[in-house]
Amino acid sequence: MDEFVKLYTHPELGQILVKLDSCHETKRRQPKEEDDDEPLTATISHVEIRVFFKPKGLGVCSSAILFPDSVEGWEMAEKVFAMFDEAKAVEWVQNIVNDSPFSDLFEEARHG
Repeated sequence: MDEFVKLYTHPELGQILVKLDSCHETKRRQPKEEDDDEPLTATISHVEIRVFFKPKGLGVCSSAILFPDSVEGWEMAEKVFAMFDEAKAVEWVQNIVNDSPFSDLFEEARHG
């Protein structure tokens, strides 16, 4: 699949960017004891579809669907990404803006 981003513009929500990508995060842990020889960092990899949007009055926000970093994970992510049309992107963002624990913040920023 050559396509890895989709950009939509909604009259109320503004730009919505959907991106298929891999992500690598380094996690750090505290030593358990002085003689702890286990590595203190670990790299965690996954495939993700990340949706970016910028509600009025706030900065850029994002939300992601994660898949395992494997052949099967990539295949599933590509299948889901192919189905992620404008209607699904708008629905995704509207659910976050209207039905999340932060809905009051989005509403305040919109009208504040």
